[in-house]
Amino acid sequence: MKKGQYDKAVPLFDALVKKDLNDTDSTFKLGYCYLKCGLAEEAVACFKRLVELDKTNEKTSFLLGVAYAEQGEKDTALGVFKELLALNPNHVAAHYRIGKILTEKGLHDEAILSLLKAQERSPNTPAIYQTIASCFESKGEYRESLRYLRKAMDTIKQV
Repeated sequence: MKKGQYDKAVPLFDALVKKDLNDTDSTFKLGYCYLKCGLAEEAVACFKRLVELDKTNEKTSFLLGVAYAEQGEKDTALGVFKELLALNPNHVAAHYRIGKILTEKGLHDEAILSLLKAQERSPNTPAIYQTIASCFESKGEYRESLRYLRKAMDTIKQV
């Protein structure tokens, strides 16, 4: 099987999980494959089961939030990401995902606060600056938007 062939991996991991319901590694990989195949509902089921077994696993919790967001359950995803931040306040991706969801909901001021927390913890990530710029643009604050777009460009130049 070639790298990236998640659709072909699903039946293999599904068979392993059905064979041993306690196989958390295969359950995680099955959930990840489901997520990559756009099967968010199935991914939620896998990751939710794993989180119930171990609430401290940041990777699983994060992917559960991603799967909920992909499924369109934005409020549930926000709750999962906030719980993750209670475990690890420095989780950059959780801050970023919260910011993205709040942006989609039109809550730009709240989104900016979350995105700035992500930016503080990961100052060399252009996507964070771009999303902050988008929030400011949506608010009609074009100078601030331009300032963050420049920061995004500066971080790209550094790479």
